[in-house]
Amino acid sequence: MLGSLFLVWICIFFVFLLVRIQRPKNFPPGPRPLPIIGNLLHVNMDNPLKDFERFAERYGKIFSLYTGSRPTVFLNSFEVIKEALVTKAQDFSGRPQDFMISHLTENKGVILADYGPRWKDHRRYALMTLRNFGLGKQSMEERILGEISHIVAYFDKNAGETVNPQNMFHNVASNVIGLVLFGSRFDYNNEFLQRYIQLVTELSKIFNGPWNMIYDTLPLLRILPLPFKKAFDHVKKLKSMNRSLIAEHKSTRVPGEPRDFIDCYLDELDKRKNDGSTFSDDQLIMNILDLHFAGTDTTSNTLLTAFLYLMNHSEVQAKCQQEIDDVLAGKDHASYEDRHDMPYTMAVIHEVQRVTNTVPLSVFHCTTKDTELMGYNIPKGTVIIPNLTSVLKEEGQWKFPHEFNPANFLNEQGQFEKPEAFIPFSIGPRVCLGEGLARMELFLVFVTLLRRFQFVWPDDAGEPDYTPVYGITMTPKPYRMHIKCRQTIDDEKCVLELDPLKHFLLWCDSVKLTLSDKVYLSKEGSVAEYGMLAKEDIEEGHILFSIPRETLLHQGTTKVKKVLEEGKKTLESASGWVPLLLGLLYEYTCSQSHWKPYLSLWPDFRTLDQPMFWSDEEREKLLKGTGIPEAVNTDLKKLQDEYNNIVLPFMKSHPDLWDPEKHNLELYKSLVAFVMAYSFQEPVEEEDEEEEKQPNPPMMVPMADMLNHVSKHNANLEYTPDCLRMVSVRHIEKGEEVFNTYGQMANWQLLHMYGFAEPFPTNSNDTADIQMSSVYKAAVQVTQSEADQRLLVDKWNMLCEMEIVGEKGVFIFGQSGSLTYSELYTTLKVLCMPVQDFEEFCENEGWEEDGEDDDDEMEQALSFDGLTGLSAEWKRLLHTAAALTLDSYSEDVETDRRRLEDQGALAELSSRERRALHVRYGQKSILQRLQQLTKSTS
Repeated sequence: MLGSLFLVWICIFFVFLLVRIQRPKNFPPGPRPLPIIGNLLHVNMDNPLKDFERFAERYGKIFSLYTGSRPTVFLNSFEVIKEALVTKAQDFSGRPQDFMISHLTENKGVILADYGPRWKDHRRYALMTLRNFGLGKQSMEERILGEISHIVAYFDKNAGETVNPQNMFHNVASNVIGLVLFGSRFDYNNEFLQRYIQLVTELSKIFNGPWNMIYDTLPLLRILPLPFKKAFDHVKKLKSMNRSLIAEHKSTRVPGEPRDFIDCYLDELDKRKNDGSTFSDDQLIMNILDLHFAGTDTTSNTLLTAFLYLMNHSEVQAKCQQEIDDVLAGKDHASYEDRHDMPYTMAVIHEVQRVTNTVPLSVFHCTTKDTELMGYNIPKGTVIIPNLTSVLKEEGQWKFPHEFNPANFLNEQGQFEKPEAFIPFSIGPRVCLGEGLARMELFLVFVTLLRRFQFVWPDDAGEPDYTPVYGITMTPKPYRMHIKCRQTIDDEKCVLELDPLKHFLLWCDSVKLTLSDKVYLSKEGSVAEYGMLAKEDIEEGHILFSIPRETLLHQGTTKVKKVLEEGKKTLESASGWVPLLLGLLYEYTCSQSHWKPYLSLWPDFRTLDQPMFWSDEEREKLLKGTGIPEAVNTDLKKLQDEYNNIVLPFMKSHPDLWDPEKHNLELYKSLVAFVMAYSFQEPVEEEDEEEEKQPNPPMMVPMADMLNHVSKHNANLEYTPDCLRMVSVRHIEKGEEVFNTYGQMANWQLLHMYGFAEPFPTNSNDTADIQMSSVYKAAVQVTQSEADQRLLVDKWNMLCEMEIVGEKGVFIFGQSGSLTYSELYTTLKVLCMPVQDFEEFCENEGWEEDGEDDDDEMEQALSFDGLTGLSAEWKRLLHTAAALTLDSYSEDVETDRRRLEDQGALAELSSRERRALHVRYGQKSILQRLQQLTKSTS
């Protein structure tokens, strides 16, 4: 019996040896695979890249290996990868769906989802949403710089010490993508963040280890309780953590006012409810995991590699620092736009990306149909691995393919030049979603840190090991770095730039500005760079902070107050702002200003985006009909006249205080815009109703201006004889941000003055204007006889003489009807009155006392609820005037409505286009309602 069993096993063993996996006809060549395990024994699982290089030399640029019984084709060289992923993109854009990582994601998300309509839909939406939240734009730049300030503060604290940078760079990268996804950052010691990163890190180790290969190669072993089971447990925990973030967003969101990627997706879910689409909470969870993992691991590993090379190539580090110092001289911080002036630094960053080769085998592809590549037949469903290493180190593509040398990205003139073969983010339709974010993040972190610190390889660290730990992503081996503060930066200036918020708070203490212990200032502001948040629940009426009047910044508290007082008569202007602006010009550019800690918190003037900073073409195209282009043109003319006729002569008479070259028109214009958006004007107390007082001049209120962000406020500034106080006007929950108010203003006013507009239809104070002259034109259109037309002219002239109307005047309509009902009612009544009544009206120079209409009656008659009761003649005039006003816009109301309803199209608009759209459509919707309610029924 035992002998028989032994013979059976011997037979099975020989069959095992004899059975061979047959490659399909005309399939790419490769080493002969073994039954069951394929080519598993042909590669070094710790780092197979050398084996792949050897196979390419032996079998050609396209070769195949077997993982178990599954054929896998490797693509080597730029020519081959471009042919597959670009020229034949549709054939090669699939994703294999039977690997561990695919099972973990359940074909959801974007990065690992298979090619098809669902993937296209979700990728398109994710890309548009990321762009909508500033990927590669100014708003994202501010978020990154805000996050960098935390790592700068850490390095500054540890200057002179030797540190391990692994966790720090990982935390920075995690928080930057977190700001986009979750709308907020986590403190580096935050338990949630640490747990999240720990799970992702351990998951990455499993993917990079042998159990991942065993799972993919030997499906029969998947049922056993092997270590790869831990990966599924980790993903389950990460999903749970993301589900809690989504639940929190659902409870705090305002539909239509997204704060981040999650809110945008929830808005999309509301829109697509029950439409059978694949948008769901589960899909959102996987999108978050996808984007967070991709945006964290690769960026942090690239940064770690960068500083590993810089410490051991001190000449490269020094040359970068010299270029950075030259370009950023006089600037507070780097801007992404500065990259155009830093060719050598850009070359170094790109060379780091090339040698880092963070994702060496890209993300696996698979064929979507039977296809052909470079003469080989590739069946549908074949796994495709683009070997990016083969491209980033390919002979003929690089001057120095096998060494770290920034010259790979510099032309003969020393200018930055990026070869086509630079594809660390892959290529084709599956190119990395976050490429724009990664490029900006790498540049800003790299430049900011090199500007402030010198990084030195520790004396006791031995020789550097550049060999990374192989995996889905290549990770540098742990190392330590010694940090030195650079001596080229003035110590006092360095400290101020490194932690301006800390300096501001110290300054607040010194000037007796008292902050409640129930709030704190943070870089987590949702609108500006800084914000105030509640530490605990705050009841209505609580004093959030108080500021003495002597700490307010106005012409009387500047260092040049005496000169401004002496020149008071010379500086008189229509705006009344000139003395304050001259004081600000001086203090803003004075390095020893008492106000420096406060001024350092002001946003970069380059971020101001009121329409006065738009081009004439943009204003005409986007804002025609809104009244804003005309208001801006008036502002700019007054501003230029004021500067040339008052400010400039005054500065020239005091050359020791002002320099016209430094204090030029552009800086003056920026300060005007800033004061318009952030200053406060104390209300005038009318002691005598007969006496009309001049308005108080504007003033800057430290602490208060960083709250001056939205119209839906929870705090209000109160004025007392000794101080100003910010007081809560309703209950504020723990963690909620504190906001002052813009006041009750229409969207066009918000955009004109502050560069801000509320999304339609959230602004209950929105209005639309009808030119008074449009009502007259409407009357002309319906007047037929010459006698009636002469009479109409007389009526209009009489209204002008009585100052009821004017050529540039407007009738204002709000959400409920006319807001200038008295003037409009009188105008309609006069324009439509018979000849005899008008003659009597002229004789009496208006109505007699008993003939005047009741104010409440006029308001009711011209409310939207009361319009149906108007005479046909009055309604015809209003209907025609509304039509004339709607015709003054560049596009009709339906075109704008479709844009607002199409989330995809809306996401593709620029920030300016979106704000202009909300302004236009808010006005048009009011005018359209007026039209509908006054439409003739005959």
